[in-house]
Amino acid sequence: MTRRLRRLRLRRLEAVLLGLVIALLLVDTVLLVGYSAAEEQRDHLQRQTLAVESQLATMRRPDALEALRRELAAAEARLAESPNTFPKEVDNLGINALIATAAMQTGVEISKRETGIQAIERFGATDYRAVRYSVVARGDLKQLMLFLNKIETSPYTTLVINGQSALFQNNVWTLQLEMTAYAQKN
Repeated sequence: MTRRLRRLRLRRLEAVLLGLVIALLLVDTVLLVGYSAAEEQRDHLQRQTLAVESQLATMRRPDALEALRRELAAAEARLAESPNTFPKEVDNLGINALIATAAMQTGVEISKRETGIQAIERFGATDYRAVRYSVVARGDLKQLMLFLNKIETSPYTTLVINGQSALFQNNVWTLQLEMTAYAQKN
């Protein structure tokens, strides 16, 4: 009987030890997987840090800022040399006629058209007069694309589309346009 008890105790002890070994292996596996993921994340962060440091070093170069200043001065000089780039006045009547004509020619329905008051906007060291326009147009996609093309290729080269959003509802596209026309500030 004592022999049998010893075997049972040994088997129990072996089972307990085997259970502990399995538990330790599982804990080790979980820790190893977590460590591997942390190592990957650390490596990724190191690569990102090196890239950002490289970009910062490029931006901090004294000659980079000076190059940007020279580029801005050259652009302003080119703009000053060609005064006909910007019209003397914003042609509100002409731009509103362009919107109406483009809508008629393309079959687009204009449900809202607003013209803002004239304001002064600064670009670089130069002030310009600006008038904002807001248009809501409805039609199918092809009609709206043709409408946009007519606006963008118009003779009003200083008419800029600042923002647009489109919504498709009940098989009809609704396009909201925000535009600005610029002119010289006499």
